[in-house]
Amino acid sequence: MKIIVAKTAGFCWGVSRAIDLVMKAANEGHSPIYTDGALIHNPQVLKVLEESEIHVSSNIDNVSEGTIAIRAHGITPERRTHLKEKGLKIVDATCPHVGGIQGIVKKHTHEGYSIVIVGERGHPEVIGLLGFTQGRGYLIDVDEDIERMPELPPNKVCIVAQSTQSRARLHEVTEKVRQIYPNALMFDTLCDVTADRQDEILEMAKEVDLMIVVGGKNSGNTQRMAELSREAGVRTFHIETEDEISASDVEGSQLIGLTAGASTPDWMIKRVYQKLENIAQNLIPVTV
Repeated sequence: MKIIVAKTAGFCWGVSRAIDLVMKAANEGHSPIYTDGALIHNPQVLKVLEESEIHVSSNIDNVSEGTIAIRAHGITPERRTHLKEKGLKIVDATCPHVGGIQGIVKKHTHEGYSIVIVGERGHPEVIGLLGFTQGRGYLIDVDEDIERMPELPPNKVCIVAQSTQSRARLHEVTEKVRQIYPNALMFDTLCDVTADRQDEILEMAKEVDLMIVVGGKNSGNTQRMAELSREAGVRTFHIETEDEISASDVEGSQLIGLTAGASTPDWMIKRVYQKLENIAQNLIPVTV
């Protein structure tokens, strides 16, 4: 049994930046730090951050001291104003790429465009983007959402995507929207790192007979990687830790692909790799 590890697996630069920012604030004595929702989508990393007094807050309104951190997914303008009004120190860990999408949405909303967002319903990044649309934002999660859109000004439609969507999905939705609004603008707002991971997992899927995708179960980009692998016909496991893999899961596999989402640290990937190696060694028949 052989294991190949994706070159793109592990933290993206936006996640690394978010963690560096909150750790820097903690090291400078600005603890306790409360993140307005989960800083990133990885339970194991959040547990480590807790040890440095960096806490996930489900209700930031109850925070009256310390520092507030804005999550990597970004927030609405109204939410930002609300946090500033609390008068506490704020660490803005919004991913710069997400900030760029917010800028596109803000600019085109100001110019009178209706904004079509290709993304996941309820995802924090999408909620943040919708906050910049002044009520003229329309989320396309499933195809039926296109049918539910009201009639829009024909020459004032702008399409963007949640940064971790797949490029195929963005172009699929754009094609369908342009059947109704031929002049709709489309901005490819997908994160390059996410696109590279998706491309690599599709290449790996041509070779491996089992794919292990490591990352938070609530991580959109990790979920999509697992979906792409399954759609390519490869038996796929989406796991958070090495404890979720057993010998029976991998027995009979000749070549295993190992990759991870953008919020998965290297040490978690190494743990899974070591578990797979240990299983492989135990599966080797002993000769006397």
